Amino acid sequence: MIFAFGDCEIDVVRKELRRSGSPCHVEPQVFDLLVHLITHRDRVVDKAELLDAVWGGRAVSESTLTSRISAARRAIGDSGDQQTWLRTVARRGFRFIGEVSEHQLAQSARATAVFVTSIERGAPGAGISSATRASAAQPGIAVLPFANLSSDPAQEHFADGVVEDLITGLSKVRSLRVMSRSSSFRYKGRPSDPAQVARDLGVRYLVDGSVRKSGDRVRITIALVDARAGDQLWSVHYDRNIGDILATQDDITQAILGSIEPELTSAEWAQARRKPADSLDANDHYRQATWHLYRFTAGDIEAAKQHCLMAIECDREFAQPHIALAYACHLSLIFDQARDRDATLEAGLRAAEWAVQLDNRDASALGMLGRGRMMALDFDGAIADTRAAIHLNPYSAQAHYDFGFALVAAGDASAGLGPLLKAVDLSPRHPNLASFGTVLSTAHILLGKPTEAAHWARVALRQPA
Repeated sequence: MIFAFGDCEIDVVRKELRRSGSPCHVEPQVFDLLVHLITHRDRVVDKAELLDAVWGGRAVSESTLTSRISAARRAIGDSGDQQTWLRTVARRGFRFIGEVSEHQLAQSARATAVFVTSIERGAPGAGISSATRASAAQPGIAVLPFANLSSDPAQEHFADGVVEDLITGLSKVRSLRVMSRSSSFRYKGRPSDPAQVARDLGVRYLVDGSVRKSGDRVRITIALVDARAGDQLWSVHYDRNIGDILATQDDITQAILGSIEPELTSAEWAQARRKPADSLDANDHYRQATWHLYRFTAGDIEAAKQHCLMAIECDREFAQPHIALAYACHLSLIFDQARDRDATLEAGLRAAEWAVQLDNRDASALGMLGRGRMMALDFDGAIADTRAAIHLNPYSAQAHYDFGFALVAAGDASAGLGPLLKAVDLSPRHPNLASFGTVLSTAHILLGKPTEAAHWARVALRQPA
């Protein structure tokens, strides 16, 4: 749907405001406010309705609403003095006035572009409460202080340093809610029941471990626990020479972080798929969407799109479903199942752009935007975005893969090898490892190295479908 008035067009599907044909940047809340007022332009919309429609009923200050109204007016060339389009009705609310024409998208484009529609209030799922929106919160995790099992008290500082680095690294994963150091270190040196710790901190997952030094060797043992269910999800130990303490600490931290995120993802997939369909919240729909995406079949891609839509319906400001939606559009292009390639490409770009607007500190969002630009053959933009994603989260295997892929696609296979190999090194059990291997194989073919290309092709083929 496109609403046109004056020199403005509001494209609801693309979530874009255009003035004289050129896109204008507006914040998501300002865009939603405009769409709601235009959709209900036959009447005055009171403040309570706007708060429910745009903020999901959350308590916001009068000044916040006033600032968004002012921003909406500026975006469409209006002002509080003129009130050409957006009128304030004293003590009642606001009304959009003036002639508005409505245009439907062409059917072929709408078939794909609808995937980036933010479900409007009044459509199925209207009246989502703030409690339901809050249920979209990311899974919580706490890294507890590691036990020093050595006789050397100096290892206490080493152990604490690893824990602090893990907390810092995990906090870069925007799909996780990570407890601060001060919260976790309350449990240092005292035995605690994991289930009670999880309840106290309001998290589901705990990372626990120990450090043991013997001679010039150190062993870090670590476990990831679902404290609510009482299950140990993953455990491993790392043996290193204690040469440069900081280098060893960085090496171990990197190895742990590269493994934890995929394990958490698998655990979240399992939980979401055990829930009844009618009890899924935004995070559950998002997790189901990603589970389907990594199965890489035409049917699963379509199922993923539907789960993304449901997640967005539950919480339009939850960035992760928009990222997954962009990926689904890209996979539709890769597997040649898009009815309208141009519309699908545009839909993927818009979904990624919206995710970046919602959270510009999310490496996954920026990486997905870079991937979309790569598919649009904007290689300079793709390289810039994916490089920036690594800066946001240097421990993300996906970010390194996206950067390497962009370099290979741009014709620089030699430069692409480093980040691609880094991705595999960071996360050798990543759910996207088949893609890592495929692009590495392609890079080696382009470099005239058939033996290495065959090795990475076999790596890709060994991954589960």
